[in-house]
Amino acid sequence: MPDIDRVDHAKILGVFFTSTLSPQQHVNHLLNQCNQLKQQSLPSEALNTVFISLILCKITYALPAFAGHISTADKNRINKFFKKAHHRELVKQVFTIESLIDKFDLQLF
Repeated sequence: MPDIDRVDHAKILGVFFTSTLSPQQHVNHLLNQCNQLKQQSLPSEALNTVFISLILCKITYALPAFAGHISTADKNRINKFFKKAHHRELVKQVFTIESLIDKFDLQLF
């Protein structure tokens, strides 16, 4: 069919799925969105609330489905982002992707 474009990814319910089922594009999109929070001039308490309610929820939304497919490099990028967010006082607690994976796996089962 000439009028239909073939794509290698799709965004379904806010989650990027690729033809290889790699979560890398999803991680890239989330980290780009998260970095925009740094540009906001909100008080510390408001930044913490926004980070927990929006950013952390976006990262953990599809985590049980993607956890086994996240590469070590992507895990390191996410952990680095969490450390920077804490250092820049966007959030009061330092998160790690490994602890979040464990937490959400326990909640799933």
